[in-house]
Amino acid sequence: MKKCQTCQQVKDLVEFHKNKSSKDGLQKFCKSCNKDYTLAYYHRLKDKGLRETYSERSKRRYKTFTAALNKFKSDFGCLFCDEKEAICLDFHHLKQKDRDVSSWLKAKSIDKIVDEIARCVLLCANCHRKVHANILIVPEQSQLCEKANVFREYCERTRNEETPEGVREVSGQQERR
Repeated sequence: MKKCQTCQQVKDLVEFHKNKSSKDGLQKFCKSCNKDYTLAYYHRLKDKGLRETYSERSKRRYKTFTAALNKFKSDFGCLFCDEKEAICLDFHHLKQKDRDVSSWLKAKSIDKIVDEIARCVLLCANCHRKVHANILIVPEQSQLCEKANVFREYCERTRNEETPEGVREVSGQQERR
């Protein structure tokens, strides 16, 4: 049994969320008080226009990364031919492949995406098929390592242009009452 510091009721231990940093391993507030506080906190921030929902933030982030990636592709183009149309360009992994670059746009940080781009070369779809068919050979020194950080700059520039007025992301947890 434990006493909630908000409602001052003595409740069973299953009524408290876990907290590894406390002595007893449980939060100070019961689950129902924690739910009420979290809901009120969310609405207070949303009413002030300080908080985006997760889906809004995720969509904006994906749009930012996609725009930056398309600009990156069209600026550097295919390694073998003159193709610079972003839709026609693929990332070809030279060695180990964690995941496709495009699949990381929603889930990973800029650093992870830049690391993955650094392991690749940029090829148009035709040249990419020829490389996999061993018709074309990619030179070993043709990685995008030195160019990968340009993608980070594109992301920062695009993010600054597209951030809505009066909206900021709220990170971290604020002090309780």
